[in-house]
Amino acid sequence: MAVENIPEWMYDESKTAGTDYNQTAEAAAYELRSRNQDRDAVNAFILDFLQLDKTKAVIDMGAGFGSFAMAAAEQAGRVIAVDISPAVIDLAKKLAQEKGLSNIEYHVAGFLTYEHEGPLVDAIVCSGALHHLPDFWKQIALNRMCAMLKTGGKLHLEDHVLSFEIDRYSEMLNDLIDRNKDNHDASGRNIMAVLMRDEFPTCDWIMEGMIERAGFTILNKKYGKTGFRGFYQCRK
Repeated sequence: MAVENIPEWMYDESKTAGTDYNQTAEAAAYELRSRNQDRDAVNAFILDFLQLDKTKAVIDMGAGFGSFAMAAAEQAGRVIAVDISPAVIDLAKKLAQEKGLSNIEYHVAGFLTYEHEGPLVDAIVCSGALHHLPDFWKQIALNRMCAMLKTGGKLHLEDHVLSFEIDRYSEMLNDLIDRNKDNHDASGRNIMAVLMRDEFPTCDWIMEGMIERAGFTILNKKYGKTGFRGFYQCRK
C-alpha cells in the first residue's frame, strides 16, 4: 500500500527496495530474525543516551516491529512509531498490545511523508532504516528529522555505513556475503547481498557530512569492526 498523494518527483518509499517488508510473511520473518539479536542491550544503550522520562516524547523512525518503541514506552510519556510497511505496523501493534502498552502511536509513513503533529519532540531514534533511501533523499530525511526536534534534542542513528577502504570493495563484499551465507530473507536471498545490490548504504565520510549539514552536532560516533555499520549520537 503506497502513501497517497506524494508529488511525482518524490522518491517513493513504499515501493519495494531489496527485501519487501510490505509482505506479511517477510515482516514476520524479519521480526523472528530480530529476536535473535541482542536488542535488549542495544535498546538499553540507546535509552541511556536519550535519558527519557514521562515528560518527554520520542519518535522511532523506521520502527520495524517496534522493539525500541516498546522499550521507550516504559520511560517516555509519548512514543511515536513510524514505518512505511502496513504489515510491519500491524505486527508492531499486536506485540505492544500483548505487553499492555498504550502510549505508543503508530503511523504508516516514511521519512519523506511522515507529518509530525503536536509539540516538537525530545528525541528521535533511527535504527537500520535510512539505507532504504538514496543519499539525496537521506539528506532530506535528516533535515526533516532535525526540524521535528526541540533545540538540544537528541538523535540516535545507526545504519549500514561503509567505513572500509573503497579500493578493497570486492574483498570486503565477498567476505560480508560469506559471513552471512546462512542469513536469508523469506525468499531465500542472502540478506547482505540484497543490501549491497538493491539498497543504499552510504560511505562514512558522506554520512557524517549529511548529519552535520542537517543541523546536528555529532557527540559520539562508532564504526563496526567489519566496516559495514555506523553508530552516531547527535544533538540538535
